[in-house]
Amino acid sequence: MNRRPDLNSRQSSRRLDPPIDFQRLLHRCRGNERLVRQLVATFQQKIDEDVALLEGALDRKDASEIAAVAHRVKGTAANIAADGIREAAEEIEQSAWLGEFAQIPQWLLRFKVDGSRLAQILNLEEGRFETKESQ
Repeated sequence: MNRRPDLNSRQSSRRLDPPIDFQRLLHRCRGNERLVRQLVATFQQKIDEDVALLEGALDRKDASEIAAVAHRVKGTAANIAADGIREAAEEIEQSAWLGEFAQIPQWLLRFKVDGSRLAQILNLEEGRFETKESQ
């Protein structure tokens, strides 16, 4: 049962989008660039841990754990304006509850790709953020 569009159909329109909307996050943080950097760095580090948790739960076909981790990631990603990761987490959560485990690895790939892109962005000099407007 394929009730949702495939990741590949959505990804083509998002390829150039940054993994986080830094302008929106900066606004939420009232212009505090240091806070933005701390939030993004923490999120980026946690994504790697979350991917490992999700992969382990997927190996065990543990729908409850997959859904719980994905739900937490979805909330955190929404808070820091990481729309692509939020969307992937939502799809993972729904797939887990529906028992559609075969679809989850493609969404986990989104976590890995955006996590890597965040690491690259964090290596930029202090105060410089990649935004949609600068691309």
